[in-house]
Amino acid sequence: AQPVVLQAIEQASAKAHRERPLLSEKAEREAIMSEAAESGSFVAMAYQNVHWLYLIGVAILIAVYFLQLAYLWMLCRLHHRVDETVERVRVFELPSGQPPFSFGRCVFMPAGLESQIRGYVLKHELCHIHCHHFLWLCLMNLLVAFNWFNPFVWMFLYELRMQQELEADSDVLSEGIPAKDYQVSLVAMATSRTVWNLSRLAFFSQPLKKR
Repeated sequence: AQPVVLQAIEQASAKAHRERPLLSEKAEREAIMSEAAESGSFVAMAYQNVHWLYLIGVAILIAVYFLQLAYLWMLCRLHHRVDETVERVRVFELPSGQPPFSFGRCVFMPAGLESQIRGYVLKHELCHIHCHHFLWLCLMNLLVAFNWFNPFVWMFLYELRMQQELEADSDVLSEGIPAKDYQVSLVAMATSRTVWNLSRLAFFSQPLKKR
């Protein structure tokens, strides 16, 4: 009977040795799956946080743009309209010292400008309106709002504004206006205070060295 008992013990021991690697492999797989689940949960949480950060940035920029549009609309309502309509464009008068700019089919001109400078400024702003620069800026600002994390989009917006100003300057000078007189008027208007607006289609809104 003793050999039978010893044989049974050896068989149980061998069976335990065979099952131990299986149990070890199973525990290892469970550990790997647990780590993968934790890693996936972290990635999902990080993605969700980034997603909310992106949406907050978009919402802030769009809110700012709509506030600027409301501000420009208020300027049209509050400021005195000059008894003057040039090429179906309404002209409004701003307090002296404010910079001129255009918005839609409206031109805002500071009071007290010399007649020559006023003519140059008006031609410049009319060029912006005829080329639909304000519309392009609105579309570009929306593109920036949805791609605010991309620095190249902001650079493109800056270059777009610069090119619009250069295009308006070129159109004004093509009418035979002396370049020196025009440059003097640019310098004179550069001392004006900045108006908070979306269009930034101001007579001097871009660096004078490039113009």
